[in-house]
Amino acid sequence: MLARCSKRDPLGPLPATVMAVLLGSLFVFGQLVPIAVTSDAGMAAAAGRASNRVGNLTVVRAFLPQPASPNVASVYLTVRNSGSRADVLVAASTPDALASMLMIEKPDGSMAMLAYLRIPAHGQASLVPGQDHLMLEVPRTNMKVGRRVPVTLRFLHAGTLTITVPVVPLSWIEKGNS
Repeated sequence: MLARCSKRDPLGPLPATVMAVLLGSLFVFGQLVPIAVTSDAGMAAAAGRASNRVGNLTVVRAFLPQPASPNVASVYLTVRNSGSRADVLVAASTPDALASMLMIEKPDGSMAMLAYLRIPAHGQASLVPGQDHLMLEVPRTNMKVGRRVPVTLRFLHAGTLTITVPVVPLSWIEKGNS
């Protein structure tokens, strides 16, 4: 479930410095780290192992379906919070794309930028296919099955975490693995 900004957000309004980080950290550049995993079973195992921790936050089930278009790709993941204080994903970036941004998919099929992703205390927040995602614009590398893409997540309280996200075939999602 995706938590969006609202006046009832217990974290309150974000300070101007956090907003500056949000707006100023959407674009970062770098290089790809490839691996060799070729089967759907291998992809499922790689995604299942994609568990990384910073502070009270654990990122699980991160994956990137092989893009149908060479111009954009989408990353999906779940952030679990075992702590008693909510946290916020304020930015995400990858060296493998010209730009990275959190996106909301609206019921009418249009999209808008998501200012941040709130992870509730003792809860979780997810970016899932058909809903919200981390959009990678103008990938700098071929996002083919078997590659791993480094993604850096910046959280308001927990700090920064870099994960590696496996590129999986679209059939992997269609089989209910998302």
